Amino acid sequence: MELLKCLLPLLAIAAAPGRTAGVSENYLQNPGFEETVGSELVAWQKIVDADTRSCEIGVNTQDPRSGKQALRIGRVWGKNRSQAGIRSSRQIPLEPGGTYLLSFWYRTAGGEYALPFMASVRVHRGSQDPLQFKRRKISSSPEWRQVHILIDQLPADALSADVGFTVSMRTRGEVLIDDVLFKKATKKDIQLVEEWRRQALPVVTRNAANVRLAPADNFRVARANGVWWLVQPDGKPTWSIGTMGRYPSEERASPSTRKWIVGRYANGTDYREMLYGLITSWGFNSFDGWTDDQYGPIIEKRYLKGETYLPMFKVLSLSRDIDPSMCARDRDGRVRGGPHAFPDPFNPQWRAHAAQKAASSIQAFRGQPWLAGWFVDNEIDFLDLFRFVWADYSGRQFVSDLELKYKRIEKLNEAWTSKYAA
Repeated sequence: MELLKCLLPLLAIAAAPGRTAGVSENYLQNPGFEETVGSELVAWQKIVDADTRSCEIGVNTQDPRSGKQALRIGRVWGKNRSQAGIRSSRQIPLEPGGTYLLSFWYRTAGGEYALPFMASVRVHRGSQDPLQFKRRKISSSPEWRQVHILIDQLPADALSADVGFTVSMRTRGEVLIDDVLFKKATKKDIQLVEEWRRQALPVVTRNAANVRLAPADNFRVARANGVWWLVQPDGKPTWSIGTMGRYPSEERASPSTRKWIVGRYANGTDYREMLYGLITSWGFNSFDGWTDDQYGPIIEKRYLKGETYLPMFKVLSLSRDIDPSMCARDRDGRVRGGPHAFPDPFNPQWRAHAAQKAASSIQAFRGQPWLAGWFVDNEIDFLDLFRFVWADYSGRQFVSDLELKYKRIEKLNEAWTSKYAA
C-alpha cells in the first residue's frame, strides 16, 4: 500500500498533458492563441510600426485549425512598408550549440494583394542588440499549410530568442496563424525539415525540345502551344538564367581583390574570357543588364562561330536621376524622385528625354542577334505608387481613361463603390 502511494505521483506526472514520451516540450506559452485577457493575447505582445495607420490584430473563432481560436492579423494599412503583428513576450532560453525547430500553421484570405507575411526569430545576446536571426517571407495559401524553420548555427553568445509574425503589405486581406511550436530539434525533426524542404518537382507539362518556331534576326517573345517563350534567333525556345559579367574596377572591388585580380589578369579581356568560362560552367545561360559592354565582342565571336554563347540583356536607365519636374507627384506635391525615381509616364519632357537616351544607348547594340532585350530601368521605386496618380500628366490621363471606360459618372460611382453611388 505504501509503495502504491509512492507510485501515484509518478503516474500523474507521466500522464500530464504536453508530456508525451519522445516529444520535446514546446517552449512557447499559449501557442494556439486560446488564452486571452479581454482582447489581448496571453504571452504575446502586439508590434505595430509608427507608420501603420490602422490594423486588426486579435483572434478568429470561425475557422481555427485546432482548438477554439487562431491568431488573426488583417486590414493592415499605412505607409513606408509599415508592419503590424505580434511577438512572443517571454524570451525562450537558448543553448548556443543547440538546434531548434520553429513550426506553425497558417492560412490567408481575401484582399486585393497576395498578402505575404513574415515569420521571424530574434536572438538576444547579452550586452549586444538583438539579432534578427531568421526572417522568412511566407506566401499566400487559401488552405491551412504548415511551415518548418530550422534554427541552427546560433551565435556563440546567444542567450534567448523570441518569435514574431508580421504582415508587411497594405491590404484588406487577413492571415490566420495557429499551433505554433518552438522546440529543441531532434534528429528526426531535422530529417523532417530536410524532407519538407525538398518538395517533389512539378509534373512536366511542356517540353522546349518539341517546340520549333521560324528563325528571325533577333531574340523575341512568341507563343507556341499555349505557352509564351523567349525565342532565340534560330527559332529554338529558351529561358534566361542570368548573372552579371563585370571587370572589378576600383569602385566595384576592394583594394585586396583588385590586387589579386590585376596580378593574374592584367589584361581586362583575359579576365572576361576567364569569367565567361566560369559563368558557363556554373549553369548560367545569359548575362544580365549590368554586364560590361566589353563582353559584346566575346559573345559575338562565339555566336559567329556557331558555338554556345551567352546572350546579353542591357538596362536603359531611363528614369535614373531625372529632373524632379519629370517625376510623378502625389496630391500634396511630394515627388517620387531620387536614384530610383518613378517618372510621370505621360510627361512630354520625360518622353523626349527617354527617347533620346534610349536611342544613344541602343545604337551600340543595334542589329546584334545575340542581344536578348532591354530593361527600361532597374529597381524603380513603386512604394505607395497609388498615391502618385495625382501627377499633372498621368492624373489627366487617368481621368480621361475613366471617362472613356464608363461614359457616365453614375457608372463610375457604381463600379468603384463610391459613397455617391445610387
